[in-house]
Amino acid sequence: MNEQSRRGFLKQTALLAVSLPCVSLLGKTSEASAEEKAPASVPAGETPVSEWDNTAKVLGFHHDAKRTNFSAFPDRKKPSAQNQFCKTCLEYTPLNQSWGRCKIVTSGVVSAQGWCRSWTKKG
Repeated sequence: MNEQSRRGFLKQTALLAVSLPCVSLLGKTSEASAEEKAPASVPAGETPVSEWDNTAKVLGFHHDAKRTNFSAFPDRKKPSAQNQFCKTCLEYTPLNQSWGRCKIVTSGVVSAQGWCRSWTKKG
């Protein structure tokens, strides 16, 4: 390998190493801002839980159960889990048809169509 191509390789590698975190932050910012755009049915004065909230992240929470990380939560793909939504969870208290409060993810309201690993069947 000659000196010029080695130098070019090192410059490209350094540029890539510096730019990757920036690209990653931009992606998270756009995802977080998309979450902040609450649907019209959110009860007045309420804010949806951010999926970036620490508790929500640990529990794999999503406002849309279809967005569950199935590689991290493979049981969520099983037919027996097809009716697991926040609205069918013991910890959920509805506020309206689409939103409610969770006793575990407490930093805002959760979608009735959401899911997290703490889902517990109502008795």
